[in-house]
Amino acid sequence: MGKKENNRLETWGNETTMNMNAIIYQNILSSPYFRSLYEKKTFHEIVDEIYNEVTVLTPFIKGNQPSTAFCLLFKLWTIRLTVRQIENLVEHGDSPYIRAIGFLYLRYVCAPAKLWDWFQYYLEDDEEIAISSGLHPTKVTVGNLIRMLITELKFQGTMLPRIPIPIARDLEKKLKEYDEAKKKEKGSEVIKVITVIEGTKVDPEVMTEDIGIDRLMIEDTEIDHQVMIEDIRADQGAREGLEEMNLMSTNVIEKDQETEGMTTGQEDIDTQGQEKDIKNFVC
Repeated sequence: MGKKENNRLETWGNETTMNMNAIIYQNILSSPYFRSLYEKKTFHEIVDEIYNEVTVLTPFIKGNQPSTAFCLLFKLWTIRLTVRQIENLVEHGDSPYIRAIGFLYLRYVCAPAKLWDWFQYYLEDDEEIAISSGLHPTKVTVGNLIRMLITELKFQGTMLPRIPIPIARDLEKKLKEYDEAKKKEKGSEVIKVITVIEGTKVDPEVMTEDIGIDRLMIEDTEIDHQVMIEDIRADQGAREGLEEMNLMSTNVIEKDQETEGMTTGQEDIDTQGQEKDIKNFVC
């Protein structure tokens, strides 16, 4: 990734204000809550405080009163995080708010040319956070928060540090290329269709492991069936798994999502008089 070459984060801008605008910076300094954080001396104490206290990522609460999240964000700046500590934040599994504050920290102080090196690996983070308070708070995924930090000039009413135009254009280009690659990858994913006939038996978990079907959706796990495979669209690993399990496979086809005219195999067994007994499971 290039970010682990040393343990110092390459920062830019105003060393005093953390590149925050004057209003939020001054209000954080005068906040009783921020002053109470003086006792928090270590990185882990601040992370614990985020875990226990942060429930929304908005910069302000009640007018211009700074939020708990932004007070803790600035508190992290006062101890000047190392690369390892930032990695701890953005990969933290206990709270999405810990990760989100890590990405805000990067957006405010990381050298703009280095932002993509950090952000690109977390765009698919789908855990939700609230970015506004009130009766109907706005919620976004952590991945979408990162997209906002890349493409927008403001975050919930407060200005973000300016990114030089050439770098901003490069970030947007990389994000577009990333999305196009993901779309292409998704479009070529293999569709696996299993036709299950009543009266036979299968353990869905075993099938998931042994056949290579990673998202087998079973609507009624109480039904005691054995599987007869009439039509499966699967990869080579899935086909080999079927052969090893000695399951009947009369029509195994490789096919991706872009292929038209996909059938479930239900029409193929009309002559056997079993159409009414079929349950289709698509993953």
